Amino acid sequence: MSSATKVPPDRFAVKELLAGSIVADIDVTAGFSGAGPTAKAIVADLQLQAADPASTLMHGLVTKFTQKIVILPAAVRTPE
Repeated sequence: MSSATKVPPDRFAVKELLAGSIVADIDVTAGFSGAGPTAKAIVADLQLQAADPASTLMHGLVTKFTQKIVILPAAVRTPE
């Protein structure tokens, strides 16, 4: 995801991996000192890339298996 969005890997934190199809609960954080894109902009970019088979995300070793990216409220832990 870092390569696909061109932001440092420390902007992504895997919180939990859930059973079933592999579902990853990942926090996208704000950059230090407000530099770079917002977390919301990064997620929007990832959502667009998940829908584009030619995107960098969909050519990643692991991320090529991405089916969708959703934004869940912080308290929600059940995948769609």
